[in-house]
Amino acid sequence: MPLSCNYAYSSVLGVKWHLRRHGPETPQVTALAYRGSSVTGQPLLSRTRWPNALTRLSQPSAILSGMTDSMRPKFAYPTTAAQQEAGEAGAGAVEQVTTVATRAAAHTNLNYPAHAAMLLESLQETDVGEQVTALGTRAVADTNLSYPADVARLLDRLRKAGPGEQVTALLARDPAAHTDVSDPADVAILLDSLREAGAGEQVTVLATRAAADTDLSYPAAVAILLDSLREAGAGEQGTVLATRAADHTDLDDPGDVAILLDSLQRAGAREQVTVLASRLSAAGMFELFPKATGAH
Repeated sequence: MPLSCNYAYSSVLGVKWHLRRHGPETPQVTALAYRGSSVTGQPLLSRTRWPNALTRLSQPSAILSGMTDSMRPKFAYPTTAAQQEAGEAGAGAVEQVTTVATRAAAHTNLNYPAHAAMLLESLQETDVGEQVTALGTRAVADTNLSYPADVARLLDRLRKAGPGEQVTALLARDPAAHTDVSDPADVAILLDSLREAGAGEQVTVLATRAAADTDLSYPAAVAILLDSLREAGAGEQGTVLATRAADHTDLDDPGDVAILLDSLQRAGAREQVTVLASRLSAAGMFELFPKATGAH
């Protein structure tokens, strides 16, 4: 799965979040995730994206206590605030935790909903309820809906706090109609999250948009979306996507094509398997014929 495109990091984030939610169910999914990691340099399920300066703050509460307000971090990124807040909690600096949490909830950058979700998680674990509410309210009103895997993470985090007004408010912004559907793996994550939230109409809207318009270049990513559509009961949209993929997906990577073939067969898409098998034959990819035809 080539990951050098503009949304490569988003794709890797999508696979990472899929693994967090569901576990490495198959060797193919695990391999896909590690391929993304090798390209982007981002180790899976780690926090190494956080600024290196913070990793040097072994006692952040002591350092912060000696700072003037103008010297303190501005919390441009929620992950920075989350790490600092968690570190202070470990040091038992309750007052400083509350101060940092209040400032982070009020001023943190909400362009990336996954970052907001990480900060919410950290605040929830520290039991600063007022700040959790403030950040959640800001996030559902202002966060960027363009990144489907990020929106899914925020929605899941809000739902863990209970089926409250913030979940309703985020769904009312209609992420299914406004998110980017270019990356099929990321779309699958949001589709799963919406389905689990009981947002049936939005599941249908997102499934329809993705089936018609998602990028078909990477067959393994298309397979993830096909599986998600099948689990959502979106049979019509699954057929649309399967037909498009069989006709147009990239055949450069036999391993990725094999993953797509498996998904098509699980979906019972026999006609699409036949079309894809014909394309494989024309491309001389005979090693995939047993999988495509069911022969042994």
